[in-house]
Amino acid sequence: MKTEERRSIGNKEIKTIIMTAITGAAYGLLVGYGFEFNLGLGVLIGTLFGAAIGFRISRKPPKMRYPMGMLRRILFAATFLLVTSFGYSYLLDQNISLSQQLWAAVLPLLGWAAW
Repeated sequence: MKTEERRSIGNKEIKTIIMTAITGAAYGLLVGYGFEFNLGLGVLIGTLFGAAIGFRISRKPPKMRYPMGMLRRILFAATFLLVTSFGYSYLLDQNISLSQQLWAAVLPLLGWAAW
């Protein structure tokens, strides 16, 4: 008879689930804004979907075999890109001047370069 061993979720798995939930929330925010529906609903669905993916990859890592720390950094970079692109597109919709549009484009790049 085969017995299943239940293991508890460790600190690294919790970090992975939180990071994928944050990334999912950013995707939900961007999709909700792009398709002009309720942003809160998009963020909620994205967070739940991201947490489900995080739980899955923390239990059985993908076959690429990146270390989980590196995968979390990649997800953080993707989240940063999504949030800054959302902020830029939001600012462009606010009818700002040309110099303000330039600063809106340059400031996320400066933050990325400082990272």
